[in-house]
Amino acid sequence: MSSNNIIPTKLNKFESTKGLEKMATVNIFLTKLDQNFKNSSLILSNLNRFPIFWQESILKKRDWISALSSMAGLLLLEKALSNMGLLRLINSIKISAYGKPYLDNGPAFNISHSGKYVACAVAEISSIGLDVEEIRDIEISEYREVFSPSEWRLIKDSKDWKSQFYRYWTTKEAVVKANGKGLHISLEEIRVENNKVVCEGISYSTYEIDVEFPDIILNLASHEKIDRFNIEYISFKELEKEMDLKEKLSKPNLDASF
Repeated sequence: MSSNNIIPTKLNKFESTKGLEKMATVNIFLTKLDQNFKNSSLILSNLNRFPIFWQESILKKRDWISALSSMAGLLLLEKALSNMGLLRLINSIKISAYGKPYLDNGPAFNISHSGKYVACAVAEISSIGLDVEEIRDIEISEYREVFSPSEWRLIKDSKDWKSQFYRYWTTKEAVVKANGKGLHISLEEIRVENNKVVCEGISYSTYEIDVEFPDIILNLASHEKIDRFNIEYISFKELEKEMDLKEKLSKPNLDASF
């Protein structure tokens, strides 16, 4: 069996899956952070745009890049909701019993970040999971237990084993995020086969999304049918400009640093 038989469906920008009944469109927003950005005050001055629990989460981040990644994810979600005419819902974000953010009476969304990349997916379905991973040098033997024997063999035998590793990893991560229980489900319980993954008795379709950056793998999962992916790249300069504009409108009295 070739690796192509079990890796997620790979779709290009705006390409529809073939043979699937049209059910939903997923809008994906992606940005690449400026790692030289050090303006923590700009992050702080924008916190009051979002629910209190998310403000507190950002303030607890151990370093500025983690705080910036979280803020960027929220800004991408804000952009997505604005495009859908649903910006009012940004303050209705709630947290499930398993810690997954969701919109009360709104579309499903999921945010993921890795290294200098942040992505947000939004769709008018009940649940989606998104995972982005920046491809880095790793010692894959440390992750052996996460994969089935057949998955491990295909990773090891691949000419590009690193990319294959991240394909499986992001697939599993996307599925547990779509499931909603996140870290409460072990990745080793997730088995990928023929573009399908069964998690707690539910079958998920997975999709590897083709993006312009060769150093990331982006995967999405849902138990509902998806026929179209719209991908929009938002430059960090655009996000920074948006934060700067909001800072001029409101400056909360916050004393914190990263």
